[in-house]
Amino acid sequence: MAEETELREVSQAVERYFAQGWSCCQSVLLALGDHLKVRDDLLIAAAQGLGRGQGVVCGVLLAGLLTLGEKASEMKTAELQHPSRPSHEWLDVFYPSDNQWLREKAGQLQGQFRKRVEGRFPSLHCQDISGVDWAAPSAAMSRVGFPPPVCVELAKETARDVVALLGQGREPKDAP
Repeated sequence: MAEETELREVSQAVERYFAQGWSCCQSVLLALGDHLKVRDDLLIAAAQGLGRGQGVVCGVLLAGLLTLGEKASEMKTAELQHPSRPSHEWLDVFYPSDNQWLREKAGQLQGQFRKRVEGRFPSLHCQDISGVDWAAPSAAMSRVGFPPPVCVELAKETARDVVALLGQGREPKDAP
């Protein structure tokens, strides 16, 4: 029951951020940030350039991948601080990070995410998913409005997918 509530709340947050005028990528990053108690204002600002087809690849999907990468980094930090590892304040400064572990963990989470979205759409390009040619936005906006309904639904699905992959919710297909 609590898991359903979490998934519903993250979906509602996505809609709320869209309604406030945030881009698709930013809306997903902000909603997931609220849920996961993580907020990176620099990343949110940089994500402005990834909405409305500006990054070619769907900004919603990029937001999911970015969040999973960020969470993998947090997992690595927690592992480095594990009490079973000998610790010394001064020497810890020189303890090298294990980038291989981070790449593998992030790659694993992101690979699982890609499997969830493959086949849902003809490609990962914004224009193919949204059906909107953002090079001619006035024609696109009058036809479908902003944000396009397919983008809002994809953003909600993406946020639920990320929550589920991080073990903080259930399978997204079970959510409203």
